[in-house]
Amino acid sequence: MISRGDRYDEHSATMYMTFLAVYAVLLHRYTGQDDLIVGVPVANRTTRDVEGLIGFFINTLAIRLDLSGDPSFVDLLNQVKNASLSAFSNQGVPFERLVEELQPERIRAQTPIVETLLNFRNMPLGDREVRKAGELTMRRRGLFTNTAKFDLTMTLHRQEEEFVAEVEYSHDLFERSTAVRLLGHYQTLLESVVAAPAAPISRVRLLTSAEQTQLDAWQQGPAVSPLTRTVADLLEEVVARNPDAEAVVTASETLTYGQLNARANRLAHHLQRLGVETGSPVAQALLDTPEWTRFTKVMPRDYKKVLEAMEQARQDGTDVDQAVMAASRS
Repeated sequence: MISRGDRYDEHSATMYMTFLAVYAVLLHRYTGQDDLIVGVPVANRTTRDVEGLIGFFINTLAIRLDLSGDPSFVDLLNQVKNASLSAFSNQGVPFERLVEELQPERIRAQTPIVETLLNFRNMPLGDREVRKAGELTMRRRGLFTNTAKFDLTMTLHRQEEEFVAEVEYSHDLFERSTAVRLLGHYQTLLESVVAAPAAPISRVRLLTSAEQTQLDAWQQGPAVSPLTRTVADLLEEVVARNPDAEAVVTASETLTYGQLNARANRLAHHLQRLGVETGSPVAQALLDTPEWTRFTKVMPRDYKKVLEAMEQARQDGTDVDQAVMAASRS
């Protein structure tokens, strides 16, 4: 629930503009993107000729916003206000015409130009299921299509002096738990910008109170010592404790930690004989076998000869490492 006010009076912005600016901050904080396009549906009944007609006149406006440079929320709100007024003045242009003129790259799983929508419904629905207008009786019914028209759509419904937010999302991109958290983050952002509108958008609080409490608890846990040992050091410790334990198991071969360590040492000595030192670049050739992938790290001058030897060993079923070492010596 979000408390209602007609305008963000200090900055001459409507409630819709404030909601849109906060939605842009939410998308920016989630994606890290600075260049955002948010779709906004409009009634598109700008003349008296269509006010009394029953029909679908809704059009989608594409509001493009630039959040680069970490602007304050006030600056972003002013940008949203100007962009919205400009879009509203051209709302008679059908969205399909915009797509036709811009000809964006079409991706089957995405709508062109607009991938997310903010739907603002400022007319109160009220609690009555039945409404009458002359001889016309209207009943409100929920409509669930189980199909998301956009990747993410947020709808704000006015209920008396509050707004209720809900989201429609693509199940291919979001889990239900993610959508629930997103709604909580949106409300937190709204509360934060009201409390500190001059703050840069990167500093506006996003986490809910419960999430912040959990984060603080994690930060108060025992300090983690920085890593001072390498993977090779850890492997040597395992080899010393239990050299006969299985380290690698494939369909045709099993290696213990001791055997794996011996192969690694043999390869290391071979590299040293080739002149490889600490910090030297070493190419990594990967041979994909049916059982498992062997890693052979060499950098001889005639690498083609080595690759040929690897392929021949693979075809013959002989030891690839031995073939590589022999080829690199010749």
